[in-house]
Amino acid sequence: MQSNCAVERLFIKLQRLRKGLHKWGQHKVGNIKSQLEVAREILHRLEIERDFRALSQHEEWLRKKLKLHCLGLASLERTIARLRSRILYIREGDANTAFFHLQADTEKRTSSQNCKWVIRW
Repeated sequence: MQSNCAVERLFIKLQRLRKGLHKWGQHKVGNIKSQLEVAREILHRLEIERDFRALSQHEEWLRKKLKLHCLGLASLERTIARLRSRILYIREGDANTAFFHLQADTEKRTSSQNCKWVIRW
């Protein structure tokens, strides 16, 4: 899609960038929630086994790695949630700002009309 308008070209490029980043994120990171669920499930089973017997050296290594992996994924999940919240706040803020300006313009017109009557008197 081509356009002569610079703003439209920028918009198209940003849309393509968004799609590309989304695909890259899915390919490189994948679904964080499912990764976290699987890691927690395996970690939980290792903890249960640890209560009944001593874990082997490899199992202990896996348990420690999974704990670190869970912490990293949980941190990433919180960061994504904060960013989504910020984006939602900005979107709602824009809508509220537009409404505020509409109200302010209406009040400004009303008060300026009242002032004309005062000034004419």
